[in-house]
Amino acid sequence: MSLNGSRPRRRILHSSDLHLEQLHDLGCHSLDMLVDVGIMAAVDLVVICGDFFDSNRVKDDLVRFAVGHLKRMSVDTIIVPGNHDCLVPDSVYNRTELWKDASNVKILRDVQGETVDLPHLGISVWGKPLDTYGDGEAPLGGMPKPERNGHWHIAVAHGYFLGPKGRPWASFQITTEEIVASGRDYIALGDSHAFDCVASEPVKAYYSGSPCSGTDTVAIVDLSESEGVQVARYSLRELEVQQKRYPGSYA
Repeated sequence: MSLNGSRPRRRILHSSDLHLEQLHDLGCHSLDMLVDVGIMAAVDLVVICGDFFDSNRVKDDLVRFAVGHLKRMSVDTIIVPGNHDCLVPDSVYNRTELWKDASNVKILRDVQGETVDLPHLGISVWGKPLDTYGDGEAPLGGMPKPERNGHWHIAVAHGYFLGPKGRPWASFQITTEEIVASGRDYIALGDSHAFDCVASEPVKAYYSGSPCSGTDTVAIVDLSESEGVQVARYSLRELEVQQKRYPGSYA
């Protein structure tokens, strides 16, 4: 909650589950389009909620490709490692030489959870990376209450939402109770490949869907004191069709 009711309007591009595997695959094409959407929509922040890469065994040339595209967006970008690209010792995110030039990219590394404050945006982001391929810490477990610093407060997580008909044996569970108690303005989720709203009041929590499978979507999140938090589904495939039909109109 704002201290004086004057938090600035901000726009976030929320994505997850690109599952980049090798150069020139569908994930790479989707990343190229995702960056175009981010530029076209004039987003202030990008959050990637896990499984950006399909595994920690991907080749360096793919990592360079991904880093180059994230730099092209030139806005703050936060990545939380998922279960496919988890933060193990040989994690793709530990190839520090390949990431050093991406000054706009912040990879969440504290397995207890950490907050990234972006005072120039008036946004604070909390998240906790997964550090195992299988069972592990709850992605929203141990999340502190947000500080009263006048920022928009966002959480990012990669895991399975345990709804009323959910699978109680699933790994990396996220519960309604955790979302409601979070005190956040928005919770960006990854793992499901379908665009989905899993909570709307008092905290909105969405899966963005995967840009390269399922619904082929990303989420555009608008934060406004007057209009609240608005989340829009954005289809990359529909955009691609429009670009082919009306070349040059989306530059």
